[in-house]
Amino acid sequence: MRLWDGDGAVRLIDESEDAILMEWLDGKSLAATVRKGQDAIAAQVIAEISLKLHRPPADGYIALEDHFGGALLSTKIESFPKQQQPAFARAQALLKWLLVTTESPKLMHGDLNFDNIIQSDRGWLAIDPKGIIADPCYEFAVVFRIITIRNGTFGLKTPTV
Repeated sequence: MRLWDGDGAVRLIDESEDAILMEWLDGKSLAATVRKGQDAIAAQVIAEISLKLHRPPADGYIALEDHFGGALLSTKIESFPKQQQPAFARAQALLKWLLVTTESPKLMHGDLNFDNIIQSDRGWLAIDPKGIIADPCYEFAVVFRIITIRNGTFGLKTPTV
């Protein structure tokens, strides 16, 4: 949050080893806009916020391949139930492909979604950043996952890689 200094994200007021103090945002979340069926507005807000937040990679932030402890890349597919193994195998293949084709990794929010964007006096601002270094396209993975879960399509169809 310090890197963004309030540009597209909530301002960091103070921090210690085990706590942070952020400015308070009392507006509605972008999720309220989505619930009203205003998906085009929500998509535009997410795109604008992500462009403001993307920065060159910096020390002290986690790379995508190490996010979640590297579990997606290291987990054995055989440990999942048989019917889920093909979906997880495709997810692993997709992540590996994303990692080797990333030309210009960026430091990004890492959990940008409708609930983590709040309206304020300064416009729409992101909260709760994870600070991930990855391909800029990764920023939207959480949003697409949430959309598929809310639409009840999660797990029904998976893209081929």
